[in-house]
Amino acid sequence: MINQYLLGHKVEVTDGKSIWYVAELSGFVVEVNLFSKELKCIWKIPDSTEACSYRSLFYYAHKLYVIPYYKGAIYVYDLYTAKYEKIDVKQNLELMGCIKRNQFLYAFGRKAEILKYNLEDSTVTYIDIQSELEHLKEISPNWFWTQAFVLNECIYIPISNTNIIIVLDQHDKISVLYLGHEPEKWSLVNIQADNRRFHAIYCKGEKDDARTYISEYDLNGRLRLKSIVDEKYSYQIYPFVNAVWIGDKWICLPYGRNEIVIRDKEYDEVLFEITNGIDFLNNIIQGLFCCSVWADDYMIYSINQSAGSLICIDINDFSVNHSYLELKDNLQCLIRKSYQDASQFQNVIDEKNSFLNLELYIDYICNNENKAAILNAQTSEGTQAKEVIDAKSDTIWGRARGTRGINVV
Repeated sequence: MINQYLLGHKVEVTDGKSIWYVAELSGFVVEVNLFSKELKCIWKIPDSTEACSYRSLFYYAHKLYVIPYYKGAIYVYDLYTAKYEKIDVKQNLELMGCIKRNQFLYAFGRKAEILKYNLEDSTVTYIDIQSELEHLKEISPNWFWTQAFVLNECIYIPISNTNIIIVLDQHDKISVLYLGHEPEKWSLVNIQADNRRFHAIYCKGEKDDARTYISEYDLNGRLRLKSIVDEKYSYQIYPFVNAVWIGDKWICLPYGRNEIVIRDKEYDEVLFEITNGIDFLNNIIQGLFCCSVWADDYMIYSINQSAGSLICIDINDFSVNHSYLELKDNLQCLIRKSYQDASQFQNVIDEKNSFLNLELYIDYICNNENKAAILNAQTSEGTQAKEVIDAKSDTIWGRARGTRGINVV
């Protein structure tokens, strides 16, 4: 199994042949070949000296735009030449997602500021939304996660843990859209969009009695359809927050369990489950870090980060292919490459683990899968597992048959 050191990530992008993501612990840009199922580290981000220095990226015209979380630079990596350029930006913007409109990239995240990057001249400007949202203080949102949509030349960015969507018009003027009549507290929210509707799957209520709902709204936020998910697939067991909307169905990918559930929007029932042939490992973070992408209009690709495997779902007949990824690189060499010298290692390693030197750390990562999994869960922003539960349901970016989310070329 491929080590968690190279698997933990939040956002994936694709060109239909490969998937790329930023490995949060190591700062490597990782490439997964969708045909050979090979995984390799193609580039080490220069100043990724801490976990989660960079968490997001965007693919456009054979280039990867690596978006900073804590650091103060955008890196543009050319997949043809393997060269990169650096664009200085503000530090600590905590950017998570990115979307393209015309010649601009809009990057957004955990703070009330949006970064706007011009693809033609590499200039950077910022859009402050704090003053526009003061009347939403009662919601106490965690701002944005990874989702955004472009509909009718407007950008729609859902706010985490609410039914609120921020709208940027053609001139970047900000307005607010509620899915429903008034602001509400939601949790584990996943919102998708097509040309006519917003589709939401979310939880409401306290933890002990929360229920999972599926709703549909028109583009003005008016409710058109609402149903309750069967209790055995609701919050109390494991929430299916890793879901993608396609046609008239939600495809719900594994989240701490071994089923893939496909649910019709109009009926309060599960159409079918797939449980055979998906042998996920039973460890501390089983299923918590599945991220899904649309590679084309026919197939869903999902990386299971606890199992180190690739799940491929044919959207025509819902057949599933599951295969483990193969690492061609030497893990020990990759870890050494992450740190230029022993002093740098001592500066960035988590002190509570009491590693005396780089070699002990390498041994820890390479030879103890369970401890490595715990390290993965604890190092990224304290505890990633808690972050997943508390802050989002939006790790899925999708596009198929009009659905917008992940950038696919």
